[in-house]
Amino acid sequence: MRRKYLKHLFLSLYIMTAVYTGAHASGTEQEILLDPNTGFPVILNKPFIVFNEGVTGSWITRIIKQTGRSNFVFKDFMAGAYFSLETKNMQPVDSMVRFAVYYPLSFKFNGHPQVPKNMLNFAFDLFAAPVFLQMDMWNYLRFNITAGLHFLYQMGDRWNYINLGIGALSGIELPIARRWTMLINGYMSVDYGNFGTNRHLEPYDLVWQYQLDVGVRYSRRALNQYSYIPSRRTYEEDLAALAAKDQAKQEKKEAKRAAKEAARNAKENSSATPADMVPETGQDDSQAPATDQPPADTGTGTVPDSSPATATNQETSAGQHLDSGTVQSDTGIQVPLNPTLIF
Repeated sequence: MRRKYLKHLFLSLYIMTAVYTGAHASGTEQEILLDPNTGFPVILNKPFIVFNEGVTGSWITRIIKQTGRSNFVFKDFMAGAYFSLETKNMQPVDSMVRFAVYYPLSFKFNGHPQVPKNMLNFAFDLFAAPVFLQMDMWNYLRFNITAGLHFLYQMGDRWNYINLGIGALSGIELPIARRWTMLINGYMSVDYGNFGTNRHLEPYDLVWQYQLDVGVRYSRRALNQYSYIPSRRTYEEDLAALAAKDQAKQEKKEAKRAAKEAARNAKENSSATPADMVPETGQDDSQAPATDQPPADTGTGTVPDSSPATATNQETSAGQHLDSGTVQSDTGIQVPLNPTLIF
């Protein structure tokens, strides 16, 4: 039974998502501008996230069917607070995630109040879904309709309940001021309630839940073009200020990227090997560059000539070669010539 229920749950979600995505993609095509850096289309309306918060109340009903007598009906009421985030300008569809925390206030069995034994009972609720439909009534009211997955954990006196199912949310947005919006949401879910500790001793045949939320939204990006309380600045001025802020942020990113690129190039240039920086050798002595410094004085008043011819004459005056095997010194003694060393 559990597998069959989950199969129908995910199949319904898949069909709703496919139908909406196909309808959204069949719209009129607009002129596409390409980004010269990436080659992808330029995102004109960049997506962003808005945050909502408020108070909420939840009513949960669990039923165990009986034959020959009335059914067992368990009803719980819980109060708490919720926090949600919602995307704007996201393609192909916007989405939302809602998280709520509850404290159980009352328990009833077949209409009779039950006294709780544990004072630390609590519950939390999670709902995630794409926003399928967004409408407005002459800009005075805006409507949101969505359907998605629902999860509930509740700690009770007897069991720890875990519910998983599909839920739907219908909300109204009231533009109070340019940046302030009041939210009123109604929510209902149908769940499978036998994932908790009650699945063996007290399995439920039907579980449903409905909630009521009252919250607010403050956003500097999701501005209300028309509001009940007029703003000092016009809507165009707010958009221009927002565009200037985004441009300044983009310029800052570009400057940071350019600085990183310059630092990387400087590091690559400084890490070059010394062999790459030394000029090529192998040129003969006749091509060696002449030095500008004059030769040093030897102390005799004359400057020795450092030319190759003078060096040759000095070598021949120091010793005269008699043959290939001996050399005669200045004293007249013939010394054998070393085949490897020449004195």
